[in-house]
Order: sequence, then C-alpha cells, then structure tokens
Amino acid sequence: MRKILFINIIILLGMLSCSDGLNDAYETTNGLDMVYVPAGTYQRDSDATHTAYVSAFYMSPHEITRLQFFYVMGYDPSDTSVSLSTDCPVQKVTWYNTLAFCNRLSIREGLTPVYTISGSTNPDSWGSVPL
Repeated sequence: MRKILFINIIILLGMLSCSDGLNDAYETTNGLDMVYVPAGTYQRDSDATHTAYVSAFYMSPHEITRLQFFYVMGYDPSDTSVSLSTDCPVQKVTWYNTLAFCNRLSIREGLTPVYTISGSTNPDSWGSVPL
C-alpha cells in the first residue's frame, strides 16, 4: 500500500497540464526534464465498460528532488536526518502538497493549472494545508 501511494505521488508530482500537440520532451525553467504523455482512454478496472479519458500532460520520468520541490514550493518537507542531499527525492509530501506543486509549476511555466480546490486553481487561495 505504501509503495503504491509513493508511486502515485511521484507520478502526480511530475504532471503538468498541457494541450495536445506539444513536443515529446520539455525542460522547465528550473531544469525539470519532462516527457509528453498523449491523451487517451484507459480501462479503470476489470469491467471493460469502466473507461476514462485523460487529457495529454507532461510528466517527470524521475522523482522530484528536494531542490526542485523547494524551488517551486519555497520549502522542503523532507526528513533531513535520512535525506542528506537536496539531490535526493523529496519526502513527506502529502496529496495536497502534490496538487499545490503541480499547479504552482504549471503557473510558473505559463500553463493552465488543472487542480481546483474551493473553486480556485491558485494554491495561494486554498487556505491552510489539511492534516
């Protein structure tokens, strides 16, 4: 369960909103290498009728580092007693932090953020981080 959650967070951290027809690769202003994932439909579970359409997006092929997270968010939630370098993957990131990271990175890159809380895509207006 923990490993699946970690993988989902890493995937979510790497997502940026975008439109179809963009390049196969992209480098953000803070040096994040991103790969293009085209739009498509996928089957959500064992029932063939349960499908969902996903818009195209960019995703990091690597974990987000502590330094990259800090550059976008302005803080590093990692446990520095076990993560000795800012080149290590960021740790202790909540689902809420991932949404804020993705939207802030999209805004920074001039893309349209996709995650909405309380009717806003601007993380500054979302209020305090839920525990």
